[in-house]
Amino acid sequence: MSKTVEPKVEKDVDDIEYNEDAVEKKPTFLETISAVIWSALMFIGIGLYIVLICYKKTRLLMVIYYIWIIYDNVVNKTPIYGRRVEFVRNMKLWKLVRDYFPIRLHKSANLDSNKQYLFGYHPHGIVCISSNIAFSSEALSISKVFPGINIRLATIPINFWVPFWRDYVLMIGYCNCDRKAITGIFKETNHSVVIVIGGANESLYSYPGTYKIILKRRKGFVRIALKNGISLVPVLNFGEVDVFDQIQHKIVTENNTLIKKYLGFRLPTFYGRLKLWIPYSRPINVVTGIPIDCPKIENPTDEDIQKYLDLYIAELQRIWEENKDKYAKNRKTELELVE
Repeated sequence: MSKTVEPKVEKDVDDIEYNEDAVEKKPTFLETISAVIWSALMFIGIGLYIVLICYKKTRLLMVIYYIWIIYDNVVNKTPIYGRRVEFVRNMKLWKLVRDYFPIRLHKSANLDSNKQYLFGYHPHGIVCISSNIAFSSEALSISKVFPGINIRLATIPINFWVPFWRDYVLMIGYCNCDRKAITGIFKETNHSVVIVIGGANESLYSYPGTYKIILKRRKGFVRIALKNGISLVPVLNFGEVDVFDQIQHKIVTENNTLIKKYLGFRLPTFYGRLKLWIPYSRPINVVTGIPIDCPKIENPTDEDIQKYLDLYIAELQRIWEENKDKYAKNRKTELELVE
């Protein structure tokens, strides 16, 4: 008697169970193309602006456009108040990028929709792809995972001065990572903020299997939380460090010293698939921690700040210990605070 073979049903990009783990897979052609497009968006925006400003018929329009950028940043202060467009955040492109790696989100606790939160994200990796997919799009249904929490991802101010690219980052919900800007968000809106604590400098520690983060001397975010009575939520990703390789060279190091001096950050020399900027397909699991409630202290002392930083580090270590053997089986280091 022959057995009935059930047809294999392929999952649609909208049918993902978000409590499932990200595991290594071979990406489809469409997922790969989507990852390539996402990785090149900034370069596409800059290239388009250069072409249009060099073309006589569109030059004046581009000049007017940049005057608008200045007005929008300085007068409207849009990087603080935001210009989210839900249609853009829900685009299928982000779900395809999500499944290219793939990326999955796991939470340790529910959040109170009546509160504001400051999420600290670790590690940065090279370009921090997972934070974009998790918090600046609906690819992982963040609005359903944390209902009622309006989350914005902080980035360096220079991103809001890059033509076309700045309009994209505004539409998906980015905000300025400047301390005054974030304080303004907490005081003048009901938004919560995600800060990649280690910033671009942490990217220099990013090598496959290596979990080194900058945190010991990063106390500004704790000060902001205490001054505003905002709860802190540590977030640790497993796998972001695996999606690019990078090389070190004396010339690169010297150039980075100059870049750090004048721009405030350093540039890693990285490569992925085909030795290009295309990231490797590696699973990334993002785990959010249990919130740390901070009292509102107008002028927190160094002792106050250190106390809550220690609580934050302890929760980050808990996430690591409970998940490392599941999500970082091929790690080369344990979680290490290098600065």
